[in-house]
Amino acid sequence: MRRGSWRTLYAITVIAAFLGSTVAFLPAPAFAAPPACGSAVTVSTALTADIGPCSGFGLIIGANGITLDCAGHTITGSAGSVVGVSLNGIEGATVKNCDVTGFGDVGISLTDSSNIRLVNNKAGNNGIFGFEIFSSSGNILSNNVASDTGTGISNHGFEFYESSNNILSKNLATNNAGTGFEFDASTNNNFLIGNMASGNGGNGFSFSASSTGNIFIGNTAMNNPNAGFVSSGPSNAFAGNTADGSTYGFYVSGSNNAFARNTANGNGIDGFDVTGNGNSFTWNTANYNGWGFRVLGSSNVMTGNTVDDYGNGGIILFGSNNVVRGNTAEGNAWGFVITSGTDNTLIGNLAKANTIDGFLVYSATSSLIQGNRADNNGQWGYFDYTSGSGTSGTANTYGGNECSSNIAGGSSPTGLCKPQP
Repeated sequence: MRRGSWRTLYAITVIAAFLGSTVAFLPAPAFAAPPACGSAVTVSTALTADIGPCSGFGLIIGANGITLDCAGHTITGSAGSVVGVSLNGIEGATVKNCDVTGFGDVGISLTDSSNIRLVNNKAGNNGIFGFEIFSSSGNILSNNVASDTGTGISNHGFEFYESSNNILSKNLATNNAGTGFEFDASTNNNFLIGNMASGNGGNGFSFSASSTGNIFIGNTAMNNPNAGFVSSGPSNAFAGNTADGSTYGFYVSGSNNAFARNTANGNGIDGFDVTGNGNSFTWNTANYNGWGFRVLGSSNVMTGNTVDDYGNGGIILFGSNNVVRGNTAEGNAWGFVITSGTDNTLIGNLAKANTIDGFLVYSATSSLIQGNRADNNGQWGYFDYTSGSGTSGTANTYGGNECSSNIAGGSSPTGLCKPQP
């Protein structure tokens, strides 16, 4: 990741712009002629023509509180170019309606800047990042597009690094070589609503292990080959998001995250892949994935989720002390599977019309399976491979489970459910 190399060049360019100019920028709404490549813009400015090709910087925002309105004009980079629009140590400025393309490093870059508004800009075909937000907080990014960035997996549409309390609304990251929206280092308490990441080379949205307190509402990740959403950090919240057409819809390695009313459809391996601990999943939907929910972590709580998967299975548990309550798995190979771990709890779930078993317990012990329903499954309603001092000679406790119209029978061993014998 590029750090510092072009920033020295930035300082030299700013000094040269002021010392070498014979005409001061006057407070006017627009330039009579477009500013030259590398100009430091110090008053509110509306472009009247395209700028470039530029071999270094495009434009540099050189004062607080001003507005650069490109009015749809293009700022173009050439060989050896660095950044299209640069804000370093700036507060309260606005950059809008710019089309920034072909720069070697970054289309639009914020460094140590705050309360900046980036609105309705396009950054396409830039070398490292479309938009870079570095050590900058309290900014608003709305209706921007980052596309066709770089050629490697670390070339992202939107890159945030140690930047917190930013708001992202209705931005699009598409066809970037890396991730659409990447949040690295301690990037905390950001709010993302209504953004889309489509057809990028890595993930759609990705947060690092040290990023916490971020909120995602109503964002969409489509056809990103790795994962739609990656949450490696703790205590982030996801509500009403959609992840379709990736390997994983939601890949959750962090802990204590909350997921509510999200949808994961048509992902190759898992709709929700959970290796972290202490996460909550409430009223989410996972359809047509390999597995709906694969839970390798422990102490996760899953409530009211629906898996109409038509893949391997609905919900599979590998960890311990997970609670699965009031979920529905219909039309999968298996409905609910506990393959290992101890002290898991399944209460009040429905497994219906799955092609093999409604509930399968393979080698798990000391689990409570109570008050569930298994109807119209292709083999057993409940199949427990274990042996021990639990119900009907298993290593687990069953009580109050219902089973009906399962092809092979209600349960194996018998006595795990009723009324079907």
